Amino acid sequence: MQKCYRAYVARREREARRAAEALRRDSAAITIQRHVRGVQARDASARLLQAAVSLQAAVRARAARRVAEDLRRKHAAAVCIQASVRGLLARKAYKRMQHAAIVMQSVARALQARRAHNQMQQQRKEAALGIQVRMSWSTHTHTHTHRQTHRHTQTHTTKDMGTCRLVSMLGHVSAI
Repeated sequence: MQKCYRAYVARREREARRAAEALRRDSAAITIQRHVRGVQARDASARLLQAAVSLQAAVRARAARRVAEDLRRKHAAAVCIQASVRGLLARKAYKRMQHAAIVMQSVARALQARRAHNQMQQQRKEAALGIQVRMSWSTHTHTHTHRQTHRHTQTHTTKDMGTCRLVSMLGHVSAI
């Protein structure tokens, strides 16, 4: 019985050692698996993080390109509007200058026409006066020569001398 008992105790000890060995091996395997799973999880997390960062960078880059394109379009539109406004202002300024030139030319022509008209009126007055003077002179001369035949020495009065001067000044009008 002692023999059986010793065999039983030895069997139990072997089984306990085997169980402890199995437990130690299992515990080591679990620890290794835990470490491997941790490394795998960290790698997966790092890959996921990298993918998220890449995706965010792509999205931000696309958004930045859209903003840049919108800015380029707005800038081109602003340049186009500025060119149109400058052209409009230049055309308005040109029309104002053209209108001012036309007004100045019109005023100059009107002044020239007034001067020509006044000169013509003056010439008509002078011609009429010349005709009147000649007519009065011819009647005066006719009576004067008639008187001279009766009197051989006759002197002109101051009034007659003024008329003679006026007729000589208006000599150019006598052709009219």
